[in-house]
Amino acid sequence: MNFAPLESARFGLNVFRATLPEFDEKEIFSGIVANNVDVAILRTPANISQDLRHLRGFGLDPIHADTLVYYSVELGCWDPKPLRNPDLVFALAEPCDVQTLDDLVEKVFRHYRSHYHANPLFDPEKILAGYKEWALAHLRADLSRKIWLVRRENTIIAFACCRFDDITKTCEGVLYGVHPEHAG
Repeated sequence: MNFAPLESARFGLNVFRATLPEFDEKEIFSGIVANNVDVAILRTPANISQDLRHLRGFGLDPIHADTLVYYSVELGCWDPKPLRNPDLVFALAEPCDVQTLDDLVEKVFRHYRSHYHANPLFDPEKILAGYKEWALAHLRADLSRKIWLVRRENTIIAFACCRFDDITKTCEGVLYGVHPEHAG
């Protein structure tokens, strides 16, 4: 388990994260106790997520909050279809887009319910602040993270935060948002 400094500071709790390819309730419990963890965010393969219920035997209250799904495409073999909305313009975000992006994230995620909302210890306003922080970190980040903005008639209506890995030549979509009035 690794300390999650941003979430810990945001929620005022000792938050740790781990990606677990296998489930060992004794090891998980030992890590929680050793690190004085208030909240452990555990990612497990879907076929073992039900095993989290075994943590109840240690007096813990696990919450199965969501399922993360990954899709991939080999771009060299992909034949993209024409855009359904050819009036859209895609461009990288610039530092001058900070306030507009902050406002857009507010509109997109204000009523969005995520895995964070499953935990009653997390303040919903701080969850929203976390989405803003996450998105804006891609604007102020190193070259491996970027935000693509989507404009319609010079108005930013959507964004896509992406992380690039130059070694593996891969790109991962990390966080997306579309203004509710432009969804669909």
